[in-house]
Parts: sequence; C-alpha cells; structure tokens
Amino acid sequence: MACFPPSLLKAFVANEAPGVLTWSDEQVLFYNAYDWWHRVKSLKEVCSGYGWHPETGLVASDSLFAGEKCKDPFSSETANDTYSQALGATQMLKYYWDKNYAEKVKQKLKVSQVDRRVLIDSLIGFAINLREESRYTGGCDNWALKDVVRTACVNTGGNCNYYNYCYTICNNYNKYAKKNYSCDNVSNLFIPGSYCQFR
Repeated sequence: MACFPPSLLKAFVANEAPGVLTWSDEQVLFYNAYDWWHRVKSLKEVCSGYGWHPETGLVASDSLFAGEKCKDPFSSETANDTYSQALGATQMLKYYWDKNYAEKVKQKLKVSQVDRRVLIDSLIGFAINLREESRYTGGCDNWALKDVVRTACVNTGGNCNYYNYCYTICNNYNKYAKKNYSCDNVSNLFIPGSYCQFR
C-alpha cells in the first residue's frame, strides 16, 4: 500500500517497538481499532500498545491513565520533553505526523480519522515517511543493502552511529527478508557529516 518492503518495516518495528511483532491476533485487532486508548482497562494495556511517549515514559494526555508512567524516560535529557511526543508502534514524532503524514494516511486508507496509536495508521504513515525521506525510487520489494542502510540512516536524522542503528536495522532486515547482507561496517558506507550520502 505504501510501496515499502514488509520485511524492512518489520526491521524497524522490531527496534522501535519491541513486542509488537509478537502480538496475538486479539491484540492486533484491539490495537488496530481507532480510540482503543479510551477503551483500555489497565495501564498495562496502554503501555503494551505504545500509547505513551518514550521521551518521558508517560501516557499521552488524551488517553485513559494519562500522565501515568509506562517506562523510565528515554534519557535524562528527554525527561521533560513536551515537544516530540512520539507514539505508536513506529514511535513517530507528533510534528512529522501532523505536518506530513496524517493526511497522506487518510488518503491511502480512505478514512476520516487517523492516529499513530492505531496499528495500521502507524505502519502506513511510517512506511510513507521512510520511503519519502530515503528518496528511494525503485520497486516495492527486495531493496539492496545500500537502500536499506540509507533508510536507517535517514530515520536517525542523518547519522548511523546513534546506538549502532544502521547495523541493527540491517541485521533485522536480514532476519525478516531472509537475506545475508554484511552489516558489520555499514556506517562506513557514508561520508561523515554528509546526512547519509554514500562515499
């Protein structure tokens, strides 16, 4: 639907939202319904559905259990971050979602309401985002190593060295796409400080 390899989407989700790829059918149905965050019966359900901001560790303000803690803040620097407000299985930032992707997801899915906490909305929006930001122009499946790694680099904001991110995404892609790309030195493919430009 977004012309993005499912295996690459899984590679990112496995890193961004551990546990989502092992949700039961019942959980998928629950978290794929609009407004689930108003129908939860426990804080644990909100936390499992990524209805909290990883920057602060707190449940979103428009949810049941608002302001309660799911996890510790991402870091001490982000503990008071009220701007980023990432949410959902792809942890997409509020600014990017509102400005660039909410409307595109509505058009793709032909619906009037979307939210990053709804599983399909989050996945479609993230796939659109990654494809656009990576400037990939090829087919929808079987991306080459450079395409995979550039997409990972772009998602970090331009530097593969953050948390060894490109290496992790490359290995995850190998797992889900049944590939055997060499991921060990993928950060060396880029010109330092070039915002993901290849050598």
